[in-house]
Amino acid sequence: MIEFECVHCNTQISIDPDQMISPELICPACGTIIDMPDLPPEMKAKLEEMAESAKMSDEEADDEVAEAVLEQPPSTQATMWREKLAESFQTANQANVADSEDTYDDRKSKLENLVETFLDYFSIRNHEGFIKYHDSVSSIGQYSILAAGVLALLKSGMLASTSKQPEHFIVFGLSGLIASCVLSYLAAKFSRLTVAVIHRTELTFYTYDLLYSFGLIALALIPMFLFLGVYVVIANSSIFSAVMFVVGAIVALHTGILFLSPIVLNSKVGKHSSSPGETGIAFLGYMIRVVLLLSGFLLAVAPVLLVVLVFVLFDKNTNANTFLHACAGLAFVALAPMVSYFVYLAYRIVLDLYNTIFTIAKTLSVFIDSLYSEEQE
Repeated sequence: MIEFECVHCNTQISIDPDQMISPELICPACGTIIDMPDLPPEMKAKLEEMAESAKMSDEEADDEVAEAVLEQPPSTQATMWREKLAESFQTANQANVADSEDTYDDRKSKLENLVETFLDYFSIRNHEGFIKYHDSVSSIGQYSILAAGVLALLKSGMLASTSKQPEHFIVFGLSGLIASCVLSYLAAKFSRLTVAVIHRTELTFYTYDLLYSFGLIALALIPMFLFLGVYVVIANSSIFSAVMFVVGAIVALHTGILFLSPIVLNSKVGKHSSSPGETGIAFLGYMIRVVLLLSGFLLAVAPVLLVVLVFVLFDKNTNANTFLHACAGLAFVALAPMVSYFVYLAYRIVLDLYNTIFTIAKTLSVFIDSLYSEEQE
């Protein structure tokens, strides 16, 4: 029996070392933990062993409690705090990116800032209105192609009335009318399909630099086409060639607008850097989207060519080659949406093939690594 006194309440305490069940001594009078008295070495070793076992039991209990908590679904408050924490990280990341973007903008020369401010005036803010404009232009082009077929039939009738073999011209006129109906349908079908393709998937672009550059190049082509058209009219008096240069200026204008308006092509510009390969693939995809939507705007050339056909129809001095060239131009314009869609399909095939090859290679590499690990074991 060991006897000693509580230092807090001066109560005499007697304990039997063989009957101790806890490494801590608690005064039965005041309930406070008291210091251990001087004990024999073997008794101290026994108490330390009891303390260690009690500690391990507490840790196991804590682990069980932690596992039970993790298995329970998160509460509404915990979910709210997780979302707030995620928003805080995202805001901090965006702030860091904004700082880096501002630093990059500070390094731009005055000429770059001046040109890009000028190019911003050609970007489209209301992309839905721009798509409606695209639909209107496409519709006008489709009906112009139909009207061109009627003019072809009328021109063939006029030529047949003065020919010794009128059946040839009549067959040509009827074929032209049927072809115009088919081409008008294809133009309407694929022009609408190209818009649906663009809006089906979103493209991420990582810098404005290439868009600004190619937009500036396209806009710079406009005065060049117009000046060359005026020169051709003065030098050769070729109305058809002059019209082609005007058409080139129209195409260049819409191309520049599309390069400077990524939102119209369902594209966004990211705020983080990318590898050269990612930039190249993204830019190639953006070029395909420009071609897809531009093919619909190319139908705006059909009314211009229709005016040329009317001029040829009532001008007896104009040769038949000009009429044939205008018809061939109408056929090219009508088939442009379908051809651009085939270009998009080829692009997607290459991307899918690329993705498949690298996916197989990656899977095969993991499989070989697993076999190698098994051999090592």
